[in-house]
Amino acid sequence: MVSTSQSAPTPASVEKSRRIARAVVVGVIMVLWMGWMWAPRTISSSEAIWFLPMSTVDSTEFDYQRASRNGYVDRTFSFFPTINNGWSVGGFPVDAYHFVRKGGNTRFTIVPLAMTLNLLSVALLLVGGVFLTYLESPKDVILTTLWPRGGRRSRVLIGLTLIACVIVPIASVYFRRCERVNRQAYQAREAGVIRSVNHPFMTYMPIWFQSAFTHIHRLEVYTSAWEPSAKQGSWREKTDIELTNYPALQSVGLIGPFLSKSFDEVAELPLLESLSLYRVESVDRVQELVAQVPMLDTLEIQMSRGRRYRGDRGFDRFDEMNFYGGSWDDRDWGRYDQDDESFYEESADDESEETDSERNLAVANAGATFDFRHLDTLRILRLGYVPASAVNLDAVVSSARELEELDWQVAGLMDKKFRVAELPKLKVLVISTTETDDIPVEIEVKRMPNLHSLFLPREQLFDITLDRVPLLSSIESRAFFAMDDEDGVDSIPMIAGLTIKDAPSLVTLDIVSNELKRFEIDGCASLRTLSLSGERPPVRWGSGSYNDFDPDDNPDASKALRSFWEWLAKEQGLNSLSLANLNLRRVDFSAFDKLKYLRSVWFSDCNAAVNQLELLSSLPSMRELHAPAVQLSERGVKRLLEANSKWEVLQLDWSKLARVEIRDQLHLRSAMGNRELSAQTIQLENLPRLHDHIFTKSSVQKLELQNVPQLQGIFVAGRIPKDAEIGGVSALEHFCIAACDFTLEYLEALKKCENLQTLCLPNCTVPNELFEQLPSWRKLSAVDLKLLRITQDSGEVVPLSDVHTASLAQMPGLSRVNLDRTAITGRSIAMLSRCKDLQAVSVRGCRLKPGDLDPLAENRVLTELNVTSRMQVPEELEDVVVRGGLFDDPDEMSTFDMSWNSIFTGEPRARDRSRAVRPVRRGPPPVGEAGPLSRRRQERRREPTP
Repeated sequence: MVSTSQSAPTPASVEKSRRIARAVVVGVIMVLWMGWMWAPRTISSSEAIWFLPMSTVDSTEFDYQRASRNGYVDRTFSFFPTINNGWSVGGFPVDAYHFVRKGGNTRFTIVPLAMTLNLLSVALLLVGGVFLTYLESPKDVILTTLWPRGGRRSRVLIGLTLIACVIVPIASVYFRRCERVNRQAYQAREAGVIRSVNHPFMTYMPIWFQSAFTHIHRLEVYTSAWEPSAKQGSWREKTDIELTNYPALQSVGLIGPFLSKSFDEVAELPLLESLSLYRVESVDRVQELVAQVPMLDTLEIQMSRGRRYRGDRGFDRFDEMNFYGGSWDDRDWGRYDQDDESFYEESADDESEETDSERNLAVANAGATFDFRHLDTLRILRLGYVPASAVNLDAVVSSARELEELDWQVAGLMDKKFRVAELPKLKVLVISTTETDDIPVEIEVKRMPNLHSLFLPREQLFDITLDRVPLLSSIESRAFFAMDDEDGVDSIPMIAGLTIKDAPSLVTLDIVSNELKRFEIDGCASLRTLSLSGERPPVRWGSGSYNDFDPDDNPDASKALRSFWEWLAKEQGLNSLSLANLNLRRVDFSAFDKLKYLRSVWFSDCNAAVNQLELLSSLPSMRELHAPAVQLSERGVKRLLEANSKWEVLQLDWSKLARVEIRDQLHLRSAMGNRELSAQTIQLENLPRLHDHIFTKSSVQKLELQNVPQLQGIFVAGRIPKDAEIGGVSALEHFCIAACDFTLEYLEALKKCENLQTLCLPNCTVPNELFEQLPSWRKLSAVDLKLLRITQDSGEVVPLSDVHTASLAQMPGLSRVNLDRTAITGRSIAMLSRCKDLQAVSVRGCRLKPGDLDPLAENRVLTELNVTSRMQVPEELEDVVVRGGLFDDPDEMSTFDMSWNSIFTGEPRARDRSRAVRPVRRGPPPVGEAGPLSRRRQERRREPTP
């Protein structure tokens, strides 16, 4: 009988079909997976590394980890290569090709050795994965390889073995080459580095393995070295880095004059998009190099310049590196000795030889010009110390249609006409010069739809015409070196004539001019702030300042600036007008009645009269008048206050007025500011928004403050009258008077001041109720009670003593206290030492016994202790003691020292050197007390930083 449980054998044809089907499926999966692994990865960021001057090939300063943490890649999840804008790398298992795409231009390069390695690896994976696993049984492959059957060996395993034998030497050569090339970059001044694989395992791999995935895309190299053999030195050729070894190189910077070596390898870089040339001495040599570069995005050329154009200490931006162990010529430019006559002789010789060198350089480049017409993709063009004759500006404008930034540092004088028009993508235009003259330069900028910033040279007169610049937002002036700009801020351009049309984005315009032949602004709907300054005369020899400047010395502004006043008399949308250094005596301000939106006017060093200010005050939107140098009479101030009842800022020179009276200005926020007054009468009433301080140089005879809730401080350097009215000052933070009776009425007014921080009553007589109120002011931190006297309930007047100090010790935020010439004893010192925030104490003139100041040694935040020269102070406090002189007089201490510092510095008047932290007392803590590390208290108060 035939058994039915045993199945019939599978035909060979069916088994073969199944194997082919499995091979096809797995092959497709592997092809898709490899295609995804080969897809480009977009570089998202990079890291710049500055190499050390003494780096060698055997050193390991190349910071792979630093580059990997800051650089990362985004993988494109697609089978077909998808190139994004920017730089992309691709290949598996190593990076074998690079793409750079910007706009519509796409450039790529293939690394032949890496591509060969990748193809062999793919063949090994496909053969091993598909044929070995599915076409032949692993058992048969192993057996036929070890013990051939009938002279037959596994062809698959033989093929894989041969491929592996080819891959290993190629991979070894490739990885070692990558390591050698990357180490060669140590000779560069700067490098931009990115590692395309950021998996954590990469940090544990050897350097030679990491080099295959580390790409240098930017290099700045020294093409020649400075040889200080002669007095002026000479250049010698040095061994340069082979740039063709870096296929991903996109930005190249060459520093030093070009000698005999050819730089054809720069033009052969397939991904090159940025070229920077520094210390150039030959225009023709640069032109020869630039002509070979077919496509550039950024081009920067810095011509070699003399010491006087290098900035501080004669260095330029490349000398600071000290790449060869010193400056370029090994001379100390900063050495200066008035007594050393050889210094002047050497300097004179250097200057003459340097002038000859500059003259020779100018003669060598005479008639040579740069030609950038073939660079139609140029986006950024920077030219440093390039003379005007070396650039055909019209050719640049006509060819560089993609130009977005043009920065030109002109060597010498500019051409008298500078015209730039119809550059559709230009955003920034920067011009600076090394020399200026008194002849105006005509600047014409037209039809620039994307221009938003215009920078012009400093101290050069211009006749500017701007037309159809819809995005222009700023017109500024810049020095040849940024270090020459005052306070690092671009100064204001000097204008002899100005025409602006169709610039709707221009909001602020600042110009300097003593004489305007033309001032036309049309189509600037957003212009809100306008500033016009006159030129100040040069600083007088020996004065060193402009303190003696008189605006009457400048030309009559009514005639010299006639076109400006005529334009201003028309209906304009200005909100703010600033005038400085102008002679305004004859300017008719009545013509400005059409400035219905004008809100603020600023006068700086102008001789404006009260009738002119009164005309401005009558404008419907006028709210702010800033004229701190304009001195008016009491009648003139009264006229301004009556002319406008909606003042918000009225800054005048109040210091010389004998009477300050301001009433019913409901919107006034600032008037006196922080300036000292000489007024004997101060009357402020119904000023709910005034946020000022009152400072007086002496006593006042009449003081009335009613409904001034935002007043910040009262500082009277003397006494105030007994009938002074102080009310409605709830936001008061500082109250300081001297040598007068502090009455109960004052106390009742101050009780409502919850924000009181400073209370100074030196040489005053106060009621006993004051000490009951002191702990109630939660923010009060500075108290000056020097020579204080207290009126008891019985009418008896007694000095401040330990009984009253108890109230001071209860103040929660006490940090500064002045108790000079009072009747306190060591008991008061013991109570004050418990104040945790006490930082400054003054006890000059007090009759303290030796040892009375010892409790203050336990206070670890104390930074100042004022004592007389005869007082004994603990050794632990010697670093914070400020002693009096031989003939000590406590009155020498300024009445407002402590209060003044509390307002403007926030710290007590301490010694120049910082106080060291006193050592903690050693030994076990006393019985019943917790040690510094005890667990008996959960949290120990942090000791303050000295």
